[in-house]
Amino acid sequence: TTPNNLAFNADGTKLYLVGTYDGDVDEWALSTPYDVSTGVYTDTLSVSAQEGSPQGITFNPAGTTLYVVGTDDAAVDEWALSTPYDVSTGVYTDTLSVAAQESFPNDLAFNADGTKLYLVGLNDGAVDEWALSTPYDVSTGVYTDTLSVLAQEYLPTGLAFNPAGTTLYVVGYNDNAVDEWTL
Repeated sequence: TTPNNLAFNADGTKLYLVGTYDGDVDEWALSTPYDVSTGVYTDTLSVSAQEGSPQGITFNPAGTTLYVVGTDDAAVDEWALSTPYDVSTGVYTDTLSVAAQESFPNDLAFNADGTKLYLVGLNDGAVDEWALSTPYDVSTGVYTDTLSVLAQEYLPTGLAFNPAGTTLYVVGYNDNAVDEWTL
């Protein structure tokens, strides 16, 4: 009832949603890629045992790992998917606590090769960065850096990068804008 974030699979034939109150990742099949009007609900994965208030989701490029960040445990939680992009096959595997940097995380992203993880949240007004010694394995994360976005957005809720990783985009509650940083 309160959707917070969404993701697509690699070819746009599946849509995924997380929301604050149900503790689930819900999956829809799209008969026309990226056309949400063609969506049919297919599956769900309860993540409430690890995260009762999920805020953000993403997948590794192969679709074999699902990542969820939320505000109940202030952590990035990881599920292995035995069938790529099929959330019903998810098995919980790992977690990375981010509470020391962000107690209310809202969104997450990886760099292109999975060796860096980025988070934004409502409490620190920053984009925080972790180095992953094993790509896309959050349990290997070590906090490395931060970029304050307070001057532009003190309540950031979402982030994204361009494909080259040279531009960062942040959106949030207070300035009703998409803010852009050149990296």
